[in-house]
Amino acid sequence: HVKVDIEQYKEKYHKVKSTDDLFQLLEDDSITLSTMKASKFYLSFKTAIDEWEEKLSLVSEVTEMLLTVQRKWTYLESIFMASEDTLKQLPQEARLFGEVHTTFTACMAEASNHLIAVDICTPETLAAATAMDKKLEHIQN
Repeated sequence: HVKVDIEQYKEKYHKVKSTDDLFQLLEDDSITLSTMKASKFYLSFKTAIDEWEEKLSLVSEVTEMLLTVQRKWTYLESIFMASEDTLKQLPQEARLFGEVHTTFTACMAEASNHLIAVDICTPETLAAATAMDKKLEHIQN
């Protein structure tokens, strides 16, 4: 089982610490699956191999999106959580950030309880991360 390296952040949140090992293992496993697909026995294992290719692709996509959200959230968290003035001056953006903040911190807290990449990286997590990214993009523009 490939684990996601998650650490505590500011003693109350969680965030992805490092993805180097995760992406190296994903690459290695993808190469292994490609080798299996070239085997004369591929048809016997086609369903399992195709399922694992989809899972690895999803883990990669979700991890990339969560890292994107994490970078933007970390930057904006220091702005919106530090000053009441910002909340008053940018009420719509503050509301959107509040929504993302709640979702992101809950998502990362849940991830810290599981750590197994295939368990964390689901289509639902991808949809949530994509929605968070859109809101963060709106705030930054």
